Amino acid sequence: MKSIEQAHLIIKGRVQKAGYRDHIDEMAFNLDLTGYVKNLPDGSVEVVCEGEREKIEQFIDLIWIKQYPISVEAVSYTHLTLPTN
Repeated sequence: MKSIEQAHLIIKGRVQKAGYRDHIDEMAFNLDLTGYVKNLPDGSVEVVCEGEREKIEQFIDLIWIKQYPISVEAVSYTHLTLPTN
């Protein structure tokens, strides 16, 4: 059985008012990840997602978008393994 993990990400760059959250939402949905994405007051975007570690790692690779008007400059994240029943 694969463990379920949670990742907390902060994404910096030109990621607000550029349609970035929609891209993130679609990628997470396609990878069967759950969670949320929201804009932060400092201009960055926060993502919290849960799912299989391999899918979270794939998601992190995919969110590095540099296609006008989106330009991801930095991604910081932490992983947390969630307890299983």
